[in-house]
Amino acid sequence: MQNVINRIFIISMLATFTVGCVENDYSDISQTSEYQSLIGKNFTLMENVWATGITTDQNYKGEASHIVLVPEPGFEGPEVVFRNLIEKGDQISVTKVLLRKSLLKNSIYYELSFNSGKRFDIPVLVKMTETIDTSSYGLNSDVYMISK
Repeated sequence: MQNVINRIFIISMLATFTVGCVENDYSDISQTSEYQSLIGKNFTLMENVWATGITTDQNYKGEASHIVLVPEPGFEGPEVVFRNLIEKGDQISVTKVLLRKSLLKNSIYYELSFNSGKRFDIPVLVKMTETIDTSSYGLNSDVYMISK
């Protein structure tokens, strides 16, 4: 019985600790030597993606603070405020490179604008999922193709 109580306590502490670390602490690293050449790079969407508005409100009642682009089927959850389908063939440009610090793992995001004139009032982000030295500069090459 004591072993079960210890396990529940540890799981509870880990869950509390992990949730407490879910903040959107982004740092602009666009001007670093590794990333400065990415600013202005254009990509074409090779698949449909979802522009998913995410709230950072702890009670999931706030407005979206940012948008993430994710391939179909996308995802749902209490943090999702809206989802807009962005169709294959649309073009996007990198406007910033952001580092999101996390206790477990840091992530790189590209902030984007749409070349088609689509406008959002909050940042549009896509997560770098591969190394920067790939043909798609770290983005999923099945979804994003560099435009010449």
